[in-house]
Amino acid sequence: MESYFHHKEITEYLTTSRQTEANFDQSTENTCRICYEIADDENPLISPCKCSGSMKYIHEHCLKIWLLSIDEDLDKGKCDICKVEFIMDFEIVTECSCTKIKEGTGSYILPPILLLALAILAFLIFFLISKISFSENNQFYIVFLLTICAIISVIIFLILIRSIKRTFLITNLKNWTIYSQDFKNEEKETIENSMSVITDSPGIDNEGQNVIIISKSPRVKGKPIVLPQINTNNLIPIMQDDQIVGYKSRQSSPVTSRQSSGVYPRVQDYQLQNQNQDK
Repeated sequence: MESYFHHKEITEYLTTSRQTEANFDQSTENTCRICYEIADDENPLISPCKCSGSMKYIHEHCLKIWLLSIDEDLDKGKCDICKVEFIMDFEIVTECSCTKIKEGTGSYILPPILLLALAILAFLIFFLISKISFSENNQFYIVFLLTICAIISVIIFLILIRSIKRTFLITNLKNWTIYSQDFKNEEKETIENSMSVITDSPGIDNEGQNVIIISKSPRVKGKPIVLPQINTNNLIPIMQDDQIVGYKSRQSSPVTSRQSSGVYPRVQDYQLQNQNQDK
């Protein structure tokens, strides 16, 4: 009988706690699910998927940073909760640049070697052609060697073109836009348990801040791209070897903050209080 009353009290306690959460959420402004900050004139909130409640809104640049942390093509991006694909536009431009050579990521040694090999093969082909008219007995062997040299030359030429493209051509993502979607006529994804989704996320550090590690090789439709500068005023860059490797939110998770401040008392607190009363 005593356990029954304890169970009933805990049930009533949880119901009251959830009502407190709902009232608290309704009284607060819409916040970004990544950085936990509200919208402003420069950084409006969008609703790109079916998620509702505290997971409905997100800053466009925060969503871009999150997509960069996933090792998939950006054009295949979708919500990790409701699985709705985001509607996005990409403006991609191919430009000639020596950036890769300056950064040490381009293969600037291979093209000269291939050009030297082509020059040697061209001289050999010219020499063999000149021998055809003077050597009637060995014409078959000369033609065979010419064919082999020509095939090798074509292969080296194709490798040279590809190497030059990889070294001197870069694909810039000039513009990247993510749009809100309206699902009023469809069933929305209700995140009733968003508390556990946020607090149990591996991207939350000990201080309740969202941590996102970005990919080193972003791609669009299978092509590696150079990203434009993304406005990240609401996020703190994480540096390693003088390079940005990730971002974290300036604000702590609202759920973590509410629990630590006592707005949302936990079941463990209730159970501890109950044990003290029994003693």
